[in-house]
Amino acid sequence: MKINQNTPPARCLLRLPQVLARTGGSKSWLYSEIKKGRIPKPLKIGEGRISVWDSAAIDVLIDELAGRR
Repeated sequence: MKINQNTPPARCLLRLPQVLARTGGSKSWLYSEIKKGRIPKPLKIGEGRISVWDSAAIDVLIDELAGRR
């Protein structure tokens, strides 16, 4: 069985490019949604220098967006 190393595990921390790829949104859209409270603020790791999002929270967002169609 070949494992695709680009596929994240079931639950992980996602960096900004990964979040944008999964949601299909732009950076400005993402931060607008954070300001509106629809997306959680990123977690800060590495002495607060790196922003990451919980993949489970992004999956919930995707489910909500799909339900709005």
